[in-house]
Amino acid sequence: MRDIFREYIDNVNEVSDSMTVTVSPDMSEEEVIGRIQRNAGKLYSLHKRNDEILNEVLFSKKPETVTDEEIAELTEFADALGRLDYPIFYVIYKLCHDAAVIRGDRRLLIRSCYWMSTAMFYMRLVRQDAGIDLFTDQVAGCLAEVQDFMDDYDSFDDPDTKGYIIRTNANRRLVSSRFAVIEGFDETVSEKSYLWFRNYLEIVKSTVALVTDPKKREGCPELPWDNFLYLTCFSFTSSVSKLRESCFTPDEYKIVSEYAKKAAEYVYGVEKKRAEAAGRPIMPEVLYRYHAARYHVGEISPKELIEEFLKIYRSAEPNDFTSNGLFTNLRLPILMQYYSKQLDEKSQEAYENILLDAQDKTSEYLMRMPRNQYANELSSDLRETLWYRSGTGMTYRQQVLEYILACHPPTYIHSHMVAWLTEKLFLRLCDTNPETLRGVLGIENVATIVADKHRLAKTARLCGLYHDIGKCMIMEHIGNYSRKLTDEEFLAIKYHPVLGADLLTKLGGFEDHAQAAFNHHRFFDGKGGYPAGKAVIPRRSRAVIDIITVADSLEAGTDNIGRCYAETKSVETLFDEIKRWSGTRYAPYVAELFNDKDFCDEVKVEIAAQRRKIYFETYIELSRSDDSRFHFGREN
Repeated sequence: MRDIFREYIDNVNEVSDSMTVTVSPDMSEEEVIGRIQRNAGKLYSLHKRNDEILNEVLFSKKPETVTDEEIAELTEFADALGRLDYPIFYVIYKLCHDAAVIRGDRRLLIRSCYWMSTAMFYMRLVRQDAGIDLFTDQVAGCLAEVQDFMDDYDSFDDPDTKGYIIRTNANRRLVSSRFAVIEGFDETVSEKSYLWFRNYLEIVKSTVALVTDPKKREGCPELPWDNFLYLTCFSFTSSVSKLRESCFTPDEYKIVSEYAKKAAEYVYGVEKKRAEAAGRPIMPEVLYRYHAARYHVGEISPKELIEEFLKIYRSAEPNDFTSNGLFTNLRLPILMQYYSKQLDEKSQEAYENILLDAQDKTSEYLMRMPRNQYANELSSDLRETLWYRSGTGMTYRQQVLEYILACHPPTYIHSHMVAWLTEKLFLRLCDTNPETLRGVLGIENVATIVADKHRLAKTARLCGLYHDIGKCMIMEHIGNYSRKLTDEEFLAIKYHPVLGADLLTKLGGFEDHAQAAFNHHRFFDGKGGYPAGKAVIPRRSRAVIDIITVADSLEAGTDNIGRCYAETKSVETLFDEIKRWSGTRYAPYVAELFNDKDFCDEVKVEIAAQRRKIYFETYIELSRSDDSRFHFGREN
């Protein structure tokens, strides 16, 4: 591999190591701020250099003219990158795919499609309850291209190509909703079933038949056939969640539960042998799926199931923040709460205190969790935890939101700065032009708004604080900070307003905050920004959103402490930009505030002082936790 490729990988690793800023409680403000700024400057230099490298070795290449030598170099580069940088991994294999189509190179096409689908699957953003399903069609398209070669399987003489065909065939289950239902499925299955799940079952059945075919195994013994079978069965054991949701008719339920039980038994048997050989416990999620499948097929009672779950739960370490710990301490109590509803009334009473204690321990576990964890994988569990906690108050809900923000310190700091600016701009409007706030937060009387301005400003402040909560749930999709965003990453990040609004809405009590999260990137005139579509903004939320939109731009554009991916602008430049975009991107009545020179001078001084204060206090406070090293990444 050429030195320039090694340099890129070294830079990615160095960025990963440098994305943490280590501070201690005894450091002064000057020391903390200086350390953060030096680190940001280093990251910015690495970022620029990697952009130069990619422009030279990748983005300048065209599928019509890329050479065999360049393809060999790039694929070697991609394989070395792996999970370090899936988006660039995808771009490389997309170039190879397009070149393979032009050349009619079947082996390169099959290989490229497999790795494109793998990369895109890990980049996929799916939140069904929020109506988000990003990149699933692209994954399915790549898999379908390779599936077309299934009939030609025996014509290939190299194990690698055969392996890609088998893996791709099996991976169709991951996006089964995008494939047509296979003909000949059991007619006892009702048409009321979810179409995608019927197809999912058929894909699993056909894959199991394929990977257990003696002729296929004998014809290519080099392939890991048993591992193919294990992964296929493990994937299908997740169907217990659909059984739990009761989305099937009785006939469908019987068919699915029987297949889930078979798959769970196989996985349990394999995992038990692996655990014994390694001298470790069986993975808790495997145990959960095994016992849940036994319950759904009628092998054990609801009470026996709860007892099995409690055995798993009681074996958990309270400070285990690995994937096993997260499942047992955070997810399993939610599952126990659900299945307890299947108990008779007397048994529910008997388990009530045990399950309530588990809920309380879940909350304690959440608050102990290191703040360098991204919140994406936890958001649905957090919502369910809140829904199952009877009488959950607003204070606890705010603690949960504060935790999610703290999962990504740069967003945490940015959000607190936007909150401060929002409150300041709101109070300034109250003092100078209160008529523009008529209707804000449901109050039409201007005199009442002025009299109650501090309470209203506090609400506006909270809307500013939570405006980017969705970004913390999406950071894994843009987890590499050593270069500019790819098109796919930028498309993903544009969904953070939808994710934030969905979370705030479902938590309850944050309707105004949800409106701010959803609309803060939309232009005032409705002709730009995102999310796409015509905005329907309630009158009570309009002014707060208009203020946050300005505060967001002003804060992000002038952060000269922690931004590691772009040169910041002066406060005066941002004032001019806000006024220039008055009436289009920004609300005129908010932009007009910056026609007052004295107010501008005041903001310039205070924003610098407030930013230093928030950076210092945040990193010092976080340094007192068990993990004093914190992710340092990109803001949008």
